[in-house]
Amino acid sequence: MHRFLFPAALLCAAAAGCQCGDPLHGAAYGTLWISSGASGRLMVLDAADGGWIGQVDLPGDGGRGAAVAARPDGERVFVANEGAGSVSVVDVRGLSVWATASGLLRPRDVMPSPNGQILFAAQAGSDELAVIDLGTLAVSRVAAGGGAVASRGQSVWVTSSGNVYVVSQASSSVVWLQMPGGPARWTLPVTLGPTRMVATRNGEVGYLTGATDGVVQQIRLAGNESPDAGPLAPVGGNPGWLSLSQDDRWMVVSNGRVDNTVSILDLSQGFTELGKVVVGGGAVGHNALSPGGTTAYVAVGLPPQIAVVDLVQQTVTATWALPEAPRGVAYVPRLSR
Repeated sequence: MHRFLFPAALLCAAAAGCQCGDPLHGAAYGTLWISSGASGRLMVLDAADGGWIGQVDLPGDGGRGAAVAARPDGERVFVANEGAGSVSVVDVRGLSVWATASGLLRPRDVMPSPNGQILFAAQAGSDELAVIDLGTLAVSRVAAGGGAVASRGQSVWVTSSGNVYVVSQASSSVVWLQMPGGPARWTLPVTLGPTRMVATRNGEVGYLTGATDGVVQQIRLAGNESPDAGPLAPVGGNPGWLSLSQDDRWMVVSNGRVDNTVSILDLSQGFTELGKVVVGGGAVGHNALSPGGTTAYVAVGLPPQIAVVDLVQQTVTATWALPEAPRGVAYVPRLSR
């Protein structure tokens, strides 16, 4: 593991309270954990100014990285190594791999349980959800295809109450799983080619991207009525990732393939696209939102960089160059001592 590699490492943001030589502590801003789309590298930046904090070399170098997620307490970061068929558990304080769960089939998305004891991994090479016990690293598998042929997991979302939802792009469906290890409670047909799902804090409303039609769909997950696939909001071409702010107001959608934009939705003003922001030359990857919800950090492959987007002003306020094209990104608050 190589911690300090570039001249820009550890740029000290004094105004934000950063303590030089102690990059993971003491600042109001958090850190960005960014997977590479080509190699087994996890890059770490200061979210205040893009200063290079370090990198973590993951097992299976050359494996294509995918989603990055953090444990609720911020002590661990999880990386889906799609090409290597594994999930890495990274110690945030030590900038090192704490453990690796192997033998998975193209893990594409990961999300921990609310108590941080279980990690769920959607497998693009299987219709089974991988369930990883983070205490023992034992891996169990739960059928998540809803009975559809050639179902493949693209995304997984876990609500604060522990409900688990798996998105299948091949079968254009969302499956609600009864955990741990139970059968599917229901399977809901949704817009064509869904790739990513998020849900509100109360777990009653979900949103997912429809890559085929270039839309975001609102879905009812809970309540007195049966689940329902609701209205559609047009966004950019081939949307592949979306994030929802902690207050359920702001939504940011990464538009992929030849598109070079993110779509911004202010849900307080209705379920419609507020505008698009050009974030680079193309190959837009995942995005993550600041805790306040008004800043988005967007992974861009052309050129390799993080684009910082002000959602209120709908403008790029900074671009931070990276040594290689990123794919997944997660915002992790700084840890207390």
